[in-house]
Amino acid sequence: MKFYNIRNTREFAERLSACKGSVELVDDNGRRLQLNGGTGKTQCFLFPQIYGEIKQIELFFGNAEDSHRMLLWLLNTNNAAV
Repeated sequence: MKFYNIRNTREFAERLSACKGSVELVDDNGRRLQLNGGTGKTQCFLFPQIYGEIKQIELFFGNAEDSHRMLLWLLNTNNAAV
């Protein structure tokens, strides 16, 4: 799932940390970097250092419920376009 123009990176990272399943960052070449250790607890160490907004990010969610929750959060907060 691709996300665009995320303005509140700190809250975005907190939401990712609350995901129960695996979360992977997909790079431009299609490679995946796992953001959690398989424990369901996401370690979003890179997001708090980002100032401003994230223009584009692609994530793969191992749990469909997690992706649904992230989508609802983004739509309800008018935080980003998906």
